[in-house]
Amino acid sequence: MALSQCDQCRSALQPTLMVCPQCGAGQGLDALAGVEPKLSLRSQRRASRLGIYLGTFGVHQFYLGNRARGALYLALCWSLVPTLLGVWEGLRVSRMSPEEFYRRWCLPQQKAANIGG
Repeated sequence: MALSQCDQCRSALQPTLMVCPQCGAGQGLDALAGVEPKLSLRSQRRASRLGIYLGTFGVHQFYLGNRARGALYLALCWSLVPTLLGVWEGLRVSRMSPEEFYRRWCLPQQKAANIGG
């Protein structure tokens, strides 16, 4: 079976994959078949960078859907604790495999959309 290329990162893919394991980009229009129109996938790279650069204010927590934790980071932003935790969490997210990130942060969002919709 011939390998295809990802539309965004140009890595080699099997033609049966709908989402690139490297960058998480959907492949072609077939990737959108049966997907909820309101669904938005979270970006691992964006979550990591938000944690590293804006972790003091909990921006990465709001992005990942943890509103209560984000509010706690924002309330304690004057101290050094959210800064250290934000950098640590940003690095942890960046070292996570794309599959683990998808299972942890994207699947709960899809389940909530199916329950609420």
